[in-house]
Amino acid sequence: MTALKTPCAAWAASGRAVSSVVRSVLPVLRLGLASLLLVLIAWPQAVQAERVRVRAASDVGLPLSQGRQQALERGVAEAVLADALRLLSHAPPEKRLDALRAYLTPISFQFVQTYQEVAQPQLEAHASSAPQPASASVSAPVAGPAVELELDVETNRHALRQTVLRLGFLSGERHPGGCTLHRGAGVSQQDANLMREQDVLLGLDEPRQGVQLPEVTVERVPQGYYKAVLRQGQVMIAADSSSLPALWLDVWGRYFSVDERLHGPGKRQMEIVGFSNADGVVEFLHVLAGWDKDVQDPCLNQLQIGAAGVSAVFSCRVANPKSFGDRLDAALKERGLSLLEQAGGSER
Repeated sequence: MTALKTPCAAWAASGRAVSSVVRSVLPVLRLGLASLLLVLIAWPQAVQAERVRVRAASDVGLPLSQGRQQALERGVAEAVLADALRLLSHAPPEKRLDALRAYLTPISFQFVQTYQEVAQPQLEAHASSAPQPASASVSAPVAGPAVELELDVETNRHALRQTVLRLGFLSGERHPGGCTLHRGAGVSQQDANLMREQDVLLGLDEPRQGVQLPEVTVERVPQGYYKAVLRQGQVMIAADSSSLPALWLDVWGRYFSVDERLHGPGKRQMEIVGFSNADGVVEFLHVLAGWDKDVQDPCLNQLQIGAAGVSAVFSCRVANPKSFGDRLDAALKERGLSLLEQAGGSER
């Protein structure tokens, strides 16, 4: 039997580690496994891109070029928001959803890898029929009907997930819902109010009962910038910035990024047997990556080839155990696979 351990962590940083594995095993492994490894070199980029189809329209009365640009911006913003919501196990309250939309819209193009118009722009029939002044310049832009676009937008799933994670949307029942703020030297009540304008977005406007709330101390240091220290039990997180709103987002982003704050039972490792070839392993990895609300960070840890076939060890972070278990059972049954061993779920 040939066994190969694959460096999942290295893929996220670069393809060099996987490339070295490929060079070392190509002389002794069959072409199927070599092809699998070459596919996995590009795996992080492949699973972190998601295509979303949206329709968006501009306001009526804009010149055609401006209407087209407005429709494009609205479509991209809607696609990014839709993909962000696919990462969440539960829909957020309406006010927090509105806050997320307002936060993502100005930066939505940062999460776009590619976009493509599905069809030619459509002009809505109710164009303004108001007569143009006789003195209007011939070269002046002419106001027209609303422009409607249908777009395929491919988003960077990894970057989007990191953003919603830092905003606390992936914390689930581990989210404190509020905090206690202590103002230090150089921080006024007006400064505190400015920081806490982000509380709805961060989910800090409704403290949970029976939970030890984090305590955050903010002060202005002699060098002129602001410093925040967050404490909760044994946890202490510090951040600094010249901007109070940026400081508030940063210290909470660090807090929500700690593994203990993530929703669900944690990482799970599974050994699955019964694959007939390497293509089946790749396909199953894609299946895991498609379970957006239930699975995060799917990874192939080990591959074994023997006379009886191919087996693989996968790991992932499970956000919704019940739904994940149901989907896993169905996927295994459909492909004639068996779960040989499963470990983890409580560890972080």
